[in-house]
Amino acid sequence: MSSLSTLSSDCGGLLRAAAVIGRSFDLDVLAAVVERPPLDCLDLLGEASRLGLIETDGGPERHRFADATGHESILDLLAPSERVRLHALVAVAIGTIHADRIDAHLFELAAHWSAAAVGDHRQPAARWIVRAADAAMGTSAYEDAARLFRRALDVGAGALDPDERCRALLGLATASYRCSHVDAAVTACQEAAALAARIGRPGLQADAAIVVEPTLVPEVNVQLRRLCEAALAALPMTEPGLRVRVTARLADICHYLGDLSAAHAACAELVDLGHRSGDARAVAIGLHAQQLDASGPEGVDERARLAEQLLSVARELDDPTETASGHLWLVDVALQRGDIARAGHELDSALQAGTDRADVITQWKLLRAQATLAQAQARFDDASRFADDAASLLTATGNPLGFIIWAGQEANIRYHIGIDPAFGAALGLVDGEPVPPALVVGPVQTVSTVLVLLALGRTRDAASAYRSLGPTSAWETTPHAELFTWSFGILAAIGLDERGDVVVLRRRLDRLRGSHVVSGAGCVAYFGPVELWLGVAASYLGEHDQAIADLQQAVSLCAANGSAGFHAQAQLELARAHARRGCPGDTARVRALVEAVLARADLLAMPPLAAAARALAERAEAPSAGGLTRREREVAQLVADGLTNRAIAQRLYVSERTAANHVQHILDKLGLSNRSQAASLVSRQQLSTG
Repeated sequence: MSSLSTLSSDCGGLLRAAAVIGRSFDLDVLAAVVERPPLDCLDLLGEASRLGLIETDGGPERHRFADATGHESILDLLAPSERVRLHALVAVAIGTIHADRIDAHLFELAAHWSAAAVGDHRQPAARWIVRAADAAMGTSAYEDAARLFRRALDVGAGALDPDERCRALLGLATASYRCSHVDAAVTACQEAAALAARIGRPGLQADAAIVVEPTLVPEVNVQLRRLCEAALAALPMTEPGLRVRVTARLADICHYLGDLSAAHAACAELVDLGHRSGDARAVAIGLHAQQLDASGPEGVDERARLAEQLLSVARELDDPTETASGHLWLVDVALQRGDIARAGHELDSALQAGTDRADVITQWKLLRAQATLAQAQARFDDASRFADDAASLLTATGNPLGFIIWAGQEANIRYHIGIDPAFGAALGLVDGEPVPPALVVGPVQTVSTVLVLLALGRTRDAASAYRSLGPTSAWETTPHAELFTWSFGILAAIGLDERGDVVVLRRRLDRLRGSHVVSGAGCVAYFGPVELWLGVAASYLGEHDQAIADLQQAVSLCAANGSAGFHAQAQLELARAHARRGCPGDTARVRALVEAVLARADLLAMPPLAAAARALAERAEAPSAGGLTRREREVAQLVADGLTNRAIAQRLYVSERTAANHVQHILDKLGLSNRSQAASLVSRQQLSTG
């Protein structure tokens, strides 16, 4: 490249200003910075062009440096003070020339003001950077927005007035939360709330309290609760609309913390606040909190009433999002009542209301509801597709709930179609690695993870995760997770042969007869009628007549409501119960049920159920223990003697894992669920170990 020293002083000054604008620059902006007519600038640029330094960039109004090295060389010649002066001039020129379409230049302005943020330039720099951050928020560029808000707060430290600084902190909190930096978001909320309290701005303090939603981390929820309580203490009673928003968030947080009395008290206050505000939007917010308060199994009728109220408010507001929410609540209600046809009707109404104009969260809820209904109807491919689409939509915003809900939905889908190592790896369950902490937060997540681990053959990890919950009598879960917790818990306890736990969990589930297993807080899965899992528990405990009665009821319920996968599951469990009872006529009943299961399982592509049914059919033809190998008969006798897997391993000089495998093979061959049943059979038949 030709030496810069050959340029005239006017051309050199022009190029220094151009270099600060950028490698590509606008002629009008450059002319404004150097205070020369555009035509004079063109002549000077021609001088630089003849030396190979500058070239046109799409027309005479735009030019660019011919190569990056030349551009950087000119920038290196500038003193720091000159750079700051020129960046400020460039920013002012851009703001003046493009005033009528300034939004298209906000990020460019932010960059120049950021570089000019010294002395008197700090305040305008911070304000322009905040405008760029707001624009980034509008395009869901949350990482960029968070970076810009931080920069604005840094450069505007003493230049922004307290109100501006508080709003910038709120922007930082929102952007950080949207890109899943929850700790950073909470910290920014706390700073904003403290500043708002100092300057007497209770409205801003309330805004700071409701940026971050409740999480699965109790420590974070405790901090959020403090923010809400402080905001409510500062808000005057003459601000019922704001009080509704903060009180609703407080109610949600208290639910997550398990403080149900505080949550209920907050919801009671919401009813009065919503009506006093005269604001339909405030009433809708209050209804959302009340719906969560009634999300337990006993609240199904109350949720139906609240849904109708929300639909009425939605009509007043002409709000498709609230309309979709009201119908989605009715989907939950219908599924808990076992009315899958009604659930489908309500889902159609929700989709009609919310598909085109809904926000991301509502679209996510609609997709996950479609996945739930498809799973209930045994349309497993559709269910997985909807669940994947829902997760992709939400994780794109950085919300961690996208993955968490997907994991739960897909685990339920795969309960019938099979859990494989690839799915385990997708959850982070890698052989030889510890279970990810996010999969063992609270009872319902933990027992769901236990079932996946058991399906993957990782019994030891499953047992460790299960026992981390402590005694089943002390398990505490949120109301909306009750049905899943007790049902999953029964299956996990049976899989780990924890007989006493099955007794406790069956008792907790028994009071919920007549319900179907769903979450009252949102459509995340359907898991059949309660009687199905009560029957499984009774069969495991050897209460064969009660098991058959419950399972026959489950078969009838599933046949009536069209839950085809659970219909097959209930028939399989009923066949097992008849096989275990072994009374006259039971064998014929087993054969008939197995044929029905095989036909449905093959049709619906449910390999686990088909394999279990075929194994049961084989055992029905040869129900004695004669099919055991010599080693298995030896192990069976040791089980009958009361030895644990570890003790059996030591007695036979094998690994504990090998001993556990022998025990499992024995149970599978004999069609038994637990060691106690194996011991009883050995005692009855006097198995020989010879």
